[in-house]
Parts: sequence; C-alpha cells; structure tokens
Amino acid sequence: MGKKQGMLVTKYRLTAAVLAAFLAFTCMRMPLYAESGASNIGRQKVKVGCIELNGFFKKDRKENCSGLAYDIFREISTYTGQEFEFVKTSQSEGLKLLNEGTIDLFVPVQKTAENQNAYMFSTESFAQNTPVLLAQPGSSYCYNDFDSINGITVGTIGDCQDNEKLLQYLQQHNCRVKLKKDYTDFAQMQEALNKGEINALLTSSNRSLSNCKVIAQMPCGDIYAAAKKGNTRLMDSINYALQQMKMNTPHFWEGLDAQYLSAGENVMPAYTKEEAQFIAASSKCVIAVNGEFQHDDEWKSIQTFAERLQQKTGLQIKLLKTTGLTAAYDSLSAGSANAVLPVERDADWAQANGMWLSQSFLSMWNYQITKNGSTNRNTLAVVKGSYQAYDGSKNTQKQILYCDTLEQAINMVLNGQADAASCSRMEGDYFAVQTKYSSKLLFTADDSKTQEYAIGISKKSDSILVSIFNKAIGCMPVSQISSLFAIQYQPQKISTIDYFYQNPQTFVVVCVAVLVTAFLLVFLVVFNAAAKKKNKQLESASRAKSDFLARMSHDLRTPMNAIVGLAHLGEEECKETAAKSYFEKIKSSSVYLLSLINDILDMSRIENKKVELHPEPVNWEEFWQAVCTIVRPAMDEKNLNFIVEEKGPKIECLYFDRIHMQQILINLLSNAIKFSRSSGRIRFTYEACKQEGKQVHVRFSVRDYGIGMSEAFMHRIFAPFEQEHNKRLPEQTGTGLGLAIVKNLVDMMHGTISVNSELGEGSEFTVELTLREVQMPEKKVSASIPAADSHLLAGVRVLLAEDHPLNTEIACKLLQKQGVLTEHAENGKLAVQMFQDSEQYYYDAILMDIRMPMMNGLEAAQAIRKLNREDAKTVPIIAMSANAFDEDVRESLKAGMNAHLAKPIVPAQLYAELEKWTSDKVNQ
Repeated sequence: MGKKQGMLVTKYRLTAAVLAAFLAFTCMRMPLYAESGASNIGRQKVKVGCIELNGFFKKDRKENCSGLAYDIFREISTYTGQEFEFVKTSQSEGLKLLNEGTIDLFVPVQKTAENQNAYMFSTESFAQNTPVLLAQPGSSYCYNDFDSINGITVGTIGDCQDNEKLLQYLQQHNCRVKLKKDYTDFAQMQEALNKGEINALLTSSNRSLSNCKVIAQMPCGDIYAAAKKGNTRLMDSINYALQQMKMNTPHFWEGLDAQYLSAGENVMPAYTKEEAQFIAASSKCVIAVNGEFQHDDEWKSIQTFAERLQQKTGLQIKLLKTTGLTAAYDSLSAGSANAVLPVERDADWAQANGMWLSQSFLSMWNYQITKNGSTNRNTLAVVKGSYQAYDGSKNTQKQILYCDTLEQAINMVLNGQADAASCSRMEGDYFAVQTKYSSKLLFTADDSKTQEYAIGISKKSDSILVSIFNKAIGCMPVSQISSLFAIQYQPQKISTIDYFYQNPQTFVVVCVAVLVTAFLLVFLVVFNAAAKKKNKQLESASRAKSDFLARMSHDLRTPMNAIVGLAHLGEEECKETAAKSYFEKIKSSSVYLLSLINDILDMSRIENKKVELHPEPVNWEEFWQAVCTIVRPAMDEKNLNFIVEEKGPKIECLYFDRIHMQQILINLLSNAIKFSRSSGRIRFTYEACKQEGKQVHVRFSVRDYGIGMSEAFMHRIFAPFEQEHNKRLPEQTGTGLGLAIVKNLVDMMHGTISVNSELGEGSEFTVELTLREVQMPEKKVSASIPAADSHLLAGVRVLLAEDHPLNTEIACKLLQKQGVLTEHAENGKLAVQMFQDSEQYYYDAILMDIRMPMMNGLEAAQAIRKLNREDAKTVPIIAMSANAFDEDVRESLKAGMNAHLAKPIVPAQLYAELEKWTSDKVNQ
C-alpha cells in the first residue's frame, strides 16, 4: 500500500470514529420515549391519584370517571399507549400514596418551592387553579367586600391545599374567617351551606358550579401532574404527549374549557358593593335592539337572552325595537336607550359610534352571497350603516352599494345589479332557506374572519354597566347562549303561480304527473273494487272455515268423550285379561285419534293468529322430567335407547310458555320415535349459554338414527300436511302437521329451527331460543290426583248439567266410583232452577256443559252467580265442554266459572279438579 493510500484510509477511519461518537452522544441525549416513537411506553399500567373537584375529576359508585383531568389522560394515552387507572383520593392522602409508590402520578399539585424539592412536575399545566369563596345567591355578601366577610364561617375540605392561601389573602385585607374543615367533598360543603351551618365555602373554581355566587377570588395559579423523584421515564412520556397535544390539537384544550370550565346553571355574578348599589338604585335599563335582526325567531332569541341578562344582573331590562341599525344608534345619541344589542365587537367601530363594548357573548361567521357560478366580486351590496358596510369600505378595490335592508341587497345580486352581498350568518340563514333565493343564489360561509357580537353601552350611561354586563355574560354557559341563537328558519310560503313562474320545468313535470296520477286513480278504483269483492269472499270463506272447525271440534270431541270414558270404565271393571287388553287398545287409539284432532285444530288456530304465548317461571329439570314421562311409553314399546346429554352451566329456572314448549319437544321426540327402527336409539342434546344480563341462549336437538329423508323433502318439511312417501316405512301415520306446528311455535318465540338428514342415516332437528333466567318460584302445594278406588271425594255433592244422555251416563258412573253424590240437570235452565230450589250450600260443586238447549252453560253460570244467596257467589262451577279453543276457556272464566275441562274428559283430571275446588269438604 502506498503512502498516499495509507493517509486516505487513516482519514476515512478518523471520520467514521467522529461520526460514531456523535451518534452515540445524540442517542444518550435523546429521551427514553424516543427510542421507538413512544411505542414501548404503552406497555405499562399507570395509577393516577386524583382529587375530586367540580369539573376537574369525578368518579361515581360504578367506577365511571369524568372531568377535565380524565379527558386529558385519555388523550395522553393515544400518544403513549399507556393505560391509566384512576384512584380517588385527597391532598394529603394522595401525596402519601405517591411517596409510598402506591400510585405513579398525582393531580392536581401546585409548583411550590417545597413541592419542587420533593417531586417531579409535568412541563405543561393541566389547568389554572382559581381559589374562590362562594356564598348562596341570595346572601347579602358582595364581591371583595371584606368588611361584611370578616368573621364568617367558611367550610373547607380538610387538607385542601388552598386553605393557607385563603387565610393569607384575607389577612392582606385585614379580614379573618373561621375555617370549618369537617368536609370530604364539595357536595357536603354545599349541603352545609344550604342548611346555614356555614356562611361560605372554599373551592378551586367558580366555573361549572351551580346555585352560588363568588364573594372573593384569590390569584390564580397553574396546577400540574406530579411524580416521585426518579420516575424520569414516566414523566418524560407524559411531557412528550402534552407537548404533542399543545402543538397538534389546540382545539382540544379549547373544547375542555367550554365543556368543564364554563359557567354552570344558576351561577350568579360576583358584583362589588358599588355594582350592587348601582343595580339597587337603577329603575330600568333600556336596550335598543339592532333593527337588522327583525324576524320573529331572531326577536324571540334576543328576548330570551335579555331575560337571562335581567335574571343575572337584577336590572329591569326593557327592549326597544328599532327599524334598523342606524335607528338603534340614534336612540343612544338621543339618550332614549342605555345600550344596543347585538353589535359587532370592533373597538374602532364602537369608538366611532360612541359606545363601550361588553365581552363577546356570541361568535359567528359572515355570508358571501353570489349568483350560482359567478366569480365576480367587484361590487358589494351591504346594508347602510352596518358593520359589513364599515368593513367593506376599507377595501378600496370594491365598489360598495348601500341598501336600506338586507333583502334589498340580496335582490340586487339576484337581478344582476351587484356581484355579491355580505351579511352575518344569523341574518343570512333566514334568506338561505327561502326558495326564491336558494334556487338562484349561493350562500357561502366566509369563515376567514369570525364575527364577535357584544352589547354596546352608551358612553352617556354609567361605565359601571360594562362591568355588570360582562359579569352577567360570564355566568352564562357558552353552550346555552349558542343554542339560543341557533335558529332553524322555515321557508316562507310563496304562491303556486309565483313558484311555477320561477320554475317552468317543474310546471311541465307537474302537469304530466297529474295526468299519470289521474290514470292511476281510475285504475286503482277499479282494482280496489275487485279486491274488496275478493276480500269479502276470503273473509266469508275464513269465517266458514272457523265455524266449521269449531263445530267439528265439538262434534268430534263429544263422541270421543264417550269412547274415552267407556274405555276407562271397561278397563277398570272388566276382569277378563283379553277383554281388558281390548279396552287398553281402545284407549290408546282414542288418544292417538285425539292427537290428530288437536293437530288440525292447533294448525287452524296458528293460521288464524289465535295462539297466544303465556310465559311463566318454569323449573327446567321438573319440566324435562314431565316431557320424558309422556314420551317414555312410546319409546319402551319400540325398545329404543334414549340418550340425554346436557352441556353448559346448569340453569334451574327459565321464563317461557310451558304448554307450547312441551308441545314443541313432544312433537320432535314423537317424530323421532315414529321414524326410528325397533331397538334403535334417540339422542337428545340440551345446551345453555349465558349472555349479557339474564339472557340465556338455549339450543336443544333431537337426533334419531332411523330412515332419514331426501334432500328435496327437507326444503318443504315444515309445510302443513307434508309427508314423504318412503318404502322403508310400512304405514304412513299422522297428519303431517306436527313439524309445521313446531316451526310456527318456534317462530312465535323468536327462535330458529333447522334440520339435517340423510336417507338411511337418520335426522336431527335443532331448535335455538333466547330465554330469560329467573328466580325459582315458591313451590305450590298441588292437589293430589286420587286413584280410581281412593274415594277421597266420597260425600261430595255435585250438580251435573249435561244434555247428552251417553255423556251423562259416563260422567255419573265416573263420579259414583269416587263416592260423589251426583244430581243431573238436562239443560242450563233446569240447572239454575235446581240450584235455586236447594238449601244453602247444598251443592259442593257444579259441572257445567256449554252447549245445551233452553239455556247454554255460559248463561246458566251467569244466572247462578246473580242469585241472591251467599253460596251463589262461592260455589265452584267447572265447565266440561267439547269447546276447547283458548277463546272458549276465556268465555267460561268471564261467565263466572272457576275452571274449564275440555272433552274428552280424562278421569284423573276431573277428580283432581273436583278435589282442588272442594278441598274443604274432602278434608273434613
């Protein structure tokens, strides 16, 4: 290597060493959070101790946090990724927890010399702390009237950091107060103030408070977040986020001030003694209303604002309506008004018009009004004497056209006499919604310069009015004033002729629409006439169908009652085994026949929307055992293996319709039994999954391993009367309504049902429902069903009203087998007569058929209840009828009956019902 090359390499090595040293030094000087753009900071949980102050921080009983500090930390987390947990604490307790390391940060803390020696502080303040002394609105104390304040009792939070500051401040004015440090939060102090236990209270801010007034205010100071010395990494991350927030989102801080630190409801201004004396001495204050704001909605808003001013100031304010802005200013010059509102808050403008200005109470932008598509701005139409005229005159490049009213200025733009017009948003909003202008002109928001509105006070009046108005405005929530002047204008009505003259194309469209509408109306009249005729036919057919089903129900159930009753009696009385077997088969066939009748009637009721759900608390285990008891005999007959699986948490009690849920399960299980092979198996799976609140998602499925079904049939399986012809099934049984009923009932319960099946492999039906978990109801002692030979009803006297001879014979025989003393009436009229002629409490119960000659059962029950004897109101009347619809049950109960038994009568149910209603007699 040559000498020249060696010098070059040495030079490169030296440069690289210097660069490496510079980079290492730079990395050492960088904050820790900068290592990865603050991304690594967020993998930690930071505990923040906060003092509960109005508007600053609040944590309710449900651990929900709110307030200025909470929102700031939530915004910080978007920069650092940290998760903040908030601990409500007090001043002394918070510093103690910080020193112990229980919390990582504490707010708010003031940067005193003592605190700076002990803690690290955020570089940016969270808010300004303004300690204030508050009294009740109606108290006689005035702002900074230290003579009246001297000696009063002031309530404070025990370890409040502002206590010493208050004492020092008042001592500077030769004023001393008694501190009562018995309180832990602001609400306790305010309650004590309302009760008169204290004269005033000390808090950190008079903003966002309610029902109070300030009587002293100490110098404000910044408050910060503090961390324990040495926790540099945490404080660097907080400072980094605060700096980014100040730089990137300045509106965030303005929003916090408006949300949490603006005046609260019913806060009264802090008037000095001189201001209070001026208010007391003034009879009234006349405010001229700027005549530019002449519409009704604007006038109402200004009236409401004036009422709020009167409430805050105590002055008797009278509004003077003027014809224009110039007229309003003339009233100031003439001395007929003390102030003008609203006026633009421009110092030069106010000086030129002989006014002082209050603080701003409303901000809004201006409108630039031009023709659609026009870009010219050479001539500007403005209202004479308005602020827009004053502001426009400063622009020497534009020709100003002065008008008496804003409407005149806008019309000049509409007619092409001016390129543009200018006005405030509130004035322009009215014209922007008027069809005459909105269709031709463009109303553009000029937000380059926000216009501030204030109250202009005449320099001929006392200047103390400025201070009074400023304090009153400061005690009104900003959002309240803004919403007050957020007027929603309605378009002005114009004549039809004018509208069509302005919109000729619309006129043509309307004419065409009228012709088309006329044609459609003629068509609809003809169509509706045909539809009404068709609907009447359908209604007539529906009524005929309902009447037919009602009659069929009665006519079928009446002989079925005889079959079931005679089979029951024959089975009990027959001694021969073979004959006894015949009676058992008759009973079994009658039960099956009854199920077919019930399916047809149930489907009819569902189609006519007459089925109602009656949910109740149901013990699931007991309910399921009852279902198993019903289907078990059919399973045993085919020697089926019944497998039950339960998944999920055990839920004891659910809220549903017991009867219809039982109908769903029994229909599905019966379907599985029907299509299963002998000695096969059926699997029932039940799964519960708790959701939000008390809601429970329930899924149950019934799986059989029988003949299955084709894919084509699965698409219509839930349709009424559908059955698949399957050679593997030797005999088609049933109506094909069971699954249709299940589908409709599941839909009524807002659930779903699905099916999976494969020929030769079996089928699986799955039902999903959302039910409510409820507490287990107290168990009621149910009447026991007496056995056929128990004679628990012996001695009970019953009046049987029944017109059918065979049903009468069967009912009497069934009752006599239990020792019941039975007397028979052939119709309702005779039943009423027999009861009326009997002695008091002679009959223990009445069994009443519904359809009878002379007088039906409903009429007879009503007649008995109306008899003038004590037992007429209390004797149990039990309906025994072939009328089995829900509306039939309701009619029976409405007529005064106690219960309703549908035919065919099951003997055990009859005995149980009688025992229930005659329990006093049975237990004697």
